[in-house]
Amino acid sequence: MRYYPLVGVVIGILSAELYGGSLRLFSPWVATTLAIVGLVLFSGALHVDGFADMCDGFYGQRKRDQILAIMKDSHSGAMAIVGVACLLALKIAFLEAWTCTARCGVSS
Repeated sequence: MRYYPLVGVVIGILSAELYGGSLRLFSPWVATTLAIVGLVLFSGALHVDGFADMCDGFYGQRKRDQILAIMKDSHSGAMAIVGVACLLALKIAFLEAWTCTARCGVSS
């Protein structure tokens, strides 16, 4: 646990470098998407997996013991797929909006 912040910095730098390199070759939307995909791959999709488990468990309208059993199950249900799709779409949209503000010189 001592090195978690350092690992986070390294993953962030790798993702930022991927974005910068992709921006030279592709449109900003493609570069943003590649940066998010890189972020997921560099982290081993650890947070995405946890988010998917949480979506399966909590959005299934079940009791506490069933929620915990669902979250421990390695299979992904419909709510996990919908949740991860929404999560990744929002990450791409927010990162693109943020980088567009920096690129375009638009003030908030």
